[in-house]
Amino acid sequence: MKNLFRRALLFSVIEAGSASALNLPLIEWFGGYSGAYTDRTGTAPVDSPGSIPNHQLFNGAVFSFDLSLNRHVRLVLGEISWQRHDSGLDFSSSPTFQRLPFQVSSSHLNSYQLLFGAELTRRSRKYNLFAQGAAGIAARHLVTPGHEVILSDDGAAFAGGGGLEVDLARHWAYRIGQIDYLLTHMGRQELLIANPLLTALPEWQHSFRFQTGIIFRFGAGRSR
Repeated sequence: MKNLFRRALLFSVIEAGSASALNLPLIEWFGGYSGAYTDRTGTAPVDSPGSIPNHQLFNGAVFSFDLSLNRHVRLVLGEISWQRHDSGLDFSSSPTFQRLPFQVSSSHLNSYQLLFGAELTRRSRKYNLFAQGAAGIAARHLVTPGHEVILSDDGAAFAGGGGLEVDLARHWAYRIGQIDYLLTHMGRQELLIANPLLTALPEWQHSFRFQTGIIFRFGAGRSR
């Protein structure tokens, strides 16, 4: 029992010493790369040549705004991420798209997420390990090279995961990697033309996201 008490006391002393030696950033801006490996989009007409695979890789960007409450809790006040995938399908011979008021020879898919949540953080003098949970909204658009939106899906989004950051300087850090499981519920498809030939999304869409980039920190002054 005495040994357990001594270990607990030693741990608290170490924690207090490390906290006094560090400054906790109040505000953190994060920006960088966002990639998503996601379920099929359900946006290809069945009369178009080729097919869409069950899973696709999207590439894009992410920006987030975080507020640190204390050494172990950080709020995600807003995370906006975007990913794009070139479908590689030629719709020029599709009767579905020939009836549109503009020509559709190819298309790409834009996927968006707006999330809010909280993170549990484990900070040291050089690294920050965190776990995150978030919820918000997601949208996905099938767009022509001329930026006409052919199809739009939107719905609820939920994300959970974690990552690792390394301090570069007082106000700068690098997020080595963040991996999330992203669950979305989209299925409402609004078309410029009403056509039942478009395939439907599954009720729930399952994706994995990877994000990496630079963090700018300011408002330091409180101990971690």
